[in-house]
Amino acid sequence: MNRQGIALGLLILFLAGCAPTRIPLPSCQATLDEFAALTQGLEIPAHLQEVDAKKTGEEFDVNQYFTVLTHLSVEDNYVLDYVYFYDSGDSWPIIYAGQKEEEPYVNLSEYEENALGESYLEHVETDGSAEGYFEWVVLAIQGDQFYLGWHANYGDETVLCSHEAVEKVIEQANDFGRQMTSEQEQKALGLDIEPSVEFEREIAQVRIVTFTKWGGFFEEIFVISRDSPHRILEHTTEELVPYNCGVMF
Repeated sequence: MNRQGIALGLLILFLAGCAPTRIPLPSCQATLDEFAALTQGLEIPAHLQEVDAKKTGEEFDVNQYFTVLTHLSVEDNYVLDYVYFYDSGDSWPIIYAGQKEEEPYVNLSEYEENALGESYLEHVETDGSAEGYFEWVVLAIQGDQFYLGWHANYGDETVLCSHEAVEKVIEQANDFGRQMTSEQEQKALGLDIEPSVEFEREIAQVRIVTFTKWGGFFEEIFVISRDSPHRILEHTTEELVPYNCGVMF
């Protein structure tokens, strides 16, 4: 092959490597539905509803996430756990990654005194696939959306992966608060919601569409380091369809 042919072949390989990989919608939504089902309907245990609450071991185990997010795993010798923040106006779990041989933090105070301040996501690894980086972003967005109290319920951002899911969040929003206009609904149902992942040498760029009742529909792009520990290097959002349910806690 002459030099021009070799150069053309390399260019084709380069462009193919940079082309976005679409995440198939059926399997994508199935993953999201199974992920949401793990925490759906969970009520805050009574013993966590106090300052510096201690867990008993009977609470939801965040490591169950990996039974659904099968392209992810926790770094060797680490396990995920959480302490619980509580006051009269807000309450939510604070997830961290701890070494298996060490005792978990007893409560929030012990965590604040001893934690290194790193994100637990730095100890969650992908298998290198497009699905893996998509699942990593899902975990980053929705991983701590359980046992939410009062104002913390504003954090309801949901990743969407099918038009059926769009229809469902529209119905739920309309039942919960202010009705969407027909124009808002039509725009939402016409969105390109198929997630995509684009690989470059050192980064993976994940494009998704999300919804929150206190903001509407957004396109979000995450630029993530491909090498472990994975970190979010850049995160941009673009409003696609504005909406606010009008409910205030």
